[in-house]
Amino acid sequence: MSQKTWLLSIFALLCISAVILVFNRKSTTLGGENSDFAIKDTAAITKIFVADKNDKTVLLERTEKGWTANGFEARPDVITNLLYTIKNMTVRAPVPKVAFQNVIKKIASNSVKVEVFTDSETPEKVFHVGHSNAKKTGTYMLIDKTTTPFLVHLEGHYGFLESRFGTNIFKWRSNALFAYTKENLKE
Repeated sequence: MSQKTWLLSIFALLCISAVILVFNRKSTTLGGENSDFAIKDTAAITKIFVADKNDKTVLLERTEKGWTANGFEARPDVITNLLYTIKNMTVRAPVPKVAFQNVIKKIASNSVKVEVFTDSETPEKVFHVGHSNAKKTGTYMLIDKTTTPFLVHLEGHYGFLESRFGTNIFKWRSNALFAYTKENLKE
Protein backbone atom coordinates (compact mmCIF):
# COMPACT_ATOMS: atom_id res chain seq x y z
CA MET A 1 0.00 0.00 0.00
CA SER A 2 1.42 3.37 -0.97
CA GLN A 3 1.85 6.19 1.46
CA LYS A 4 -0.79 8.27 -0.36
CA THR A 5 -3.41 5.51 -0.10
CA TRP A 6 -2.52 4.98 3.55
CA LEU A 7 -3.04 8.70 4.37
CA LEU A 8 -6.33 8.83 2.44
CA SER A 9 -7.70 5.81 4.30
CA ILE A 10 -6.74 7.33 7.68
CA PHE A 11 -8.35 10.63 6.66
CA ALA A 12 -11.55 8.84 5.56
CA LEU A 13 -11.65 6.91 8.84
CA LEU A 14 -11.28 10.14 10.83
CA CYS A 15 -14.07 11.81 8.84
CA ILE A 16 -16.41 8.87 9.38
CA SER A 17 -15.60 8.88 13.11
CA ALA A 18 -16.31 12.60 13.35
CA VAL A 19 -19.68 12.22 11.61
CA ILE A 20 -20.64 9.34 13.93
CA LEU A 21 -19.67 11.36 17.01
CA VAL A 22 -21.68 14.39 15.89
CA PHE A 23 -24.84 12.42 15.20
CA ASN A 24 -24.62 10.26 18.34
CA ARG A 25 -24.04 13.11 20.79
CA LYS A 26 -26.04 12.80 23.97
CA SER A 27 -27.66 15.86 25.44
CA THR A 28 -25.52 17.63 27.99
CA THR A 29 -26.49 18.91 31.41
CA LEU A 30 -25.92 22.46 30.20
CA GLY A 31 -28.65 22.47 27.56
CA GLY A 32 -32.40 22.52 27.57
CA GLU A 33 -35.05 24.15 29.68
CA ASN A 34 -33.39 23.21 32.98
CA SER A 35 -30.61 25.70 32.32
CA ASP A 36 -32.37 28.44 30.33
CA PHE A 37 -32.53 31.23 32.90
CA ALA A 38 -32.39 34.27 30.61
CA ILE A 39 -35.23 36.10 28.90
CA LYS A 40 -33.89 37.73 25.75
CA ASP A 41 -36.78 40.15 25.15
CA THR A 42 -36.81 42.25 28.31
CA ALA A 43 -39.11 44.80 26.65
CA ALA A 44 -41.88 42.20 26.94
CA ILE A 45 -41.46 41.91 30.72
CA THR A 46 -44.40 43.53 32.51
CA LYS A 47 -43.90 42.36 36.07
CA ILE A 48 -41.20 40.79 38.28
CA PHE A 49 -42.07 39.31 41.66
CA VAL A 50 -39.23 38.63 44.11
CA ALA A 51 -39.80 36.80 47.41
CA ASP A 52 -37.44 35.41 50.02
CA LYS A 53 -37.86 32.77 52.73
CA ASN A 54 -38.49 35.47 55.40
CA ASP A 55 -41.75 36.59 53.71
CA LYS A 56 -40.19 39.76 52.29
CA THR A 57 -41.52 40.49 48.83
CA VAL A 58 -41.01 43.08 46.12
CA LEU A 59 -43.37 43.48 43.18
CA LEU A 60 -41.84 45.38 40.27
CA GLU A 61 -44.37 46.51 37.66
CA ARG A 62 -43.98 48.34 34.36
CA THR A 63 -46.39 51.27 34.01
CA GLU A 64 -46.80 54.07 31.48
CA LYS A 65 -44.71 56.34 33.73
CA GLY A 66 -41.98 53.76 34.33
CA TRP A 67 -41.33 50.97 36.79
CA THR A 68 -42.80 50.80 40.28
CA ALA A 69 -41.65 48.83 43.33
CA ASN A 70 -44.56 47.80 45.58
CA GLY A 71 -46.52 50.75 44.17
CA PHE A 72 -43.76 53.36 44.64
CA GLU A 73 -41.57 54.82 41.92
CA ALA A 74 -38.59 52.50 41.33
CA ARG A 75 -34.96 53.48 40.85
CA PRO A 76 -34.25 53.37 37.09
CA ASP A 77 -30.60 52.36 37.55
CA VAL A 78 -31.51 49.31 39.63
CA ILE A 79 -34.26 48.26 37.21
CA THR A 80 -31.88 48.62 34.26
CA ASN A 81 -29.30 46.50 36.10
CA LEU A 82 -31.90 43.81 36.84
CA LEU A 83 -33.20 43.69 33.26
CA TYR A 84 -29.63 43.49 31.93
CA THR A 85 -28.98 40.58 34.30
CA ILE A 86 -32.17 38.75 33.31
CA LYS A 87 -31.30 39.15 29.63
CA ASN A 88 -27.62 38.17 29.78
CA MET A 89 -27.18 35.62 32.57
CA THR A 90 -25.78 32.33 31.35
CA VAL A 91 -24.79 29.02 32.84
CA ARG A 92 -21.14 28.96 33.82
CA ALA A 93 -21.00 25.33 34.98
CA PRO A 94 -23.08 22.56 36.47
CA VAL A 95 -22.85 22.08 40.21
CA PRO A 96 -19.97 19.72 41.11
CA LYS A 97 -21.09 16.33 42.40
CA VAL A 98 -19.34 16.83 45.75
CA ALA A 99 -21.25 20.09 46.34
CA PHE A 100 -24.61 19.05 44.87
CA GLN A 101 -26.43 18.10 48.10
CA ASN A 102 -25.08 21.14 49.94
CA VAL A 103 -26.22 23.52 47.17
CA ILE A 104 -29.69 21.94 47.07
CA LYS A 105 -30.06 22.29 50.85
CA LYS A 106 -28.96 25.93 50.81
CA ILE A 107 -31.30 26.80 47.95
CA ALA A 108 -34.17 25.06 49.74
CA SER A 109 -33.52 26.89 53.00
CA ASN A 110 -32.25 30.30 51.93
CA SER A 111 -32.99 31.49 48.42
CA VAL A 112 -34.97 34.14 46.61
CA LYS A 113 -37.78 33.08 44.30
CA VAL A 114 -38.05 35.20 41.15
CA GLU A 115 -41.13 35.15 38.93
CA VAL A 116 -40.87 37.01 35.62
CA PHE A 117 -44.10 37.84 33.82
CA THR A 118 -44.67 38.94 30.27
CA ASP A 119 -48.24 39.80 29.22
CA SER A 120 -50.03 36.91 30.93
CA GLU A 121 -50.97 36.15 34.52
CA THR A 122 -48.77 33.05 34.54
CA PRO A 123 -45.04 33.66 34.85
CA GLU A 124 -42.79 33.23 31.84
CA LYS A 125 -39.90 32.07 34.07
CA VAL A 126 -39.67 31.08 37.70
CA PHE A 127 -36.28 30.43 39.26
CA HIS A 128 -34.61 30.37 42.65
CA VAL A 129 -31.51 32.47 43.29
CA GLY A 130 -29.21 30.88 45.83
CA HIS A 131 -25.77 31.70 47.15
CA SER A 132 -22.48 32.36 45.38
CA ASN A 133 -19.73 29.83 44.89
CA ALA A 134 -16.56 29.94 47.00
CA LYS A 135 -14.65 31.99 44.40
CA LYS A 136 -17.52 34.50 44.07
CA THR A 137 -17.58 34.05 40.30
CA GLY A 138 -21.24 33.11 39.99
CA THR A 139 -24.47 32.32 41.79
CA TYR A 140 -26.19 28.97 42.17
CA MET A 141 -29.67 29.05 40.62
CA LEU A 142 -32.42 26.53 40.07
CA ILE A 143 -35.31 26.66 37.61
CA ASP A 144 -38.58 26.04 39.46
CA LYS A 145 -39.89 22.46 39.35
CA THR A 146 -36.49 21.05 38.33
CA THR A 147 -33.85 19.29 40.39
CA THR A 148 -30.62 20.45 38.76
CA PRO A 149 -29.02 23.69 39.98
CA PHE A 150 -26.40 25.53 37.95
CA LEU A 151 -23.71 28.11 38.56
CA VAL A 152 -24.95 31.19 36.69
CA HIS A 153 -22.96 34.33 35.82
CA LEU A 154 -22.74 37.25 33.43
CA GLU A 155 -20.11 37.07 30.69
CA GLY A 156 -17.42 39.62 31.38
CA HIS A 157 -18.58 40.20 34.97
CA TYR A 158 -16.48 38.88 37.82
CA GLY A 159 -18.78 38.48 40.78
CA PHE A 160 -22.04 37.06 41.99
CA LEU A 161 -25.63 37.89 41.07
CA GLU A 162 -27.75 37.35 44.19
CA SER A 163 -27.53 41.01 45.25
CA ARG A 164 -29.36 41.97 42.03
CA PHE A 165 -32.42 40.00 43.16
CA GLY A 166 -32.78 41.41 46.68
CA THR A 167 -36.00 41.86 48.66
CA ASN A 168 -35.10 45.05 50.54
CA ILE A 169 -37.72 47.49 49.24
CA PHE A 170 -35.57 50.51 50.10
CA LYS A 171 -32.98 49.42 47.52
CA TRP A 172 -35.68 49.34 44.83
CA ARG A 173 -37.61 52.53 45.65
CA SER A 174 -36.60 55.84 44.16
CA ASN A 175 -34.59 57.98 46.54
CA ALA A 176 -35.47 61.27 44.85
CA LEU A 177 -36.78 63.86 47.29
CA PHE A 178 -37.93 66.25 44.60
CA ALA A 179 -38.62 65.00 41.10
CA TYR A 180 -39.25 68.17 39.14
CA THR A 181 -38.72 68.70 35.45
CA LYS A 182 -37.17 71.92 34.12
CA GLU A 183 -40.61 73.17 33.15
CA ASN A 184 -41.95 72.62 36.68
CA LEU A 185 -39.01 74.49 38.17
CA LYS A 186 -39.65 77.51 35.94
CA GLU A 187 -43.21 77.73 37.28
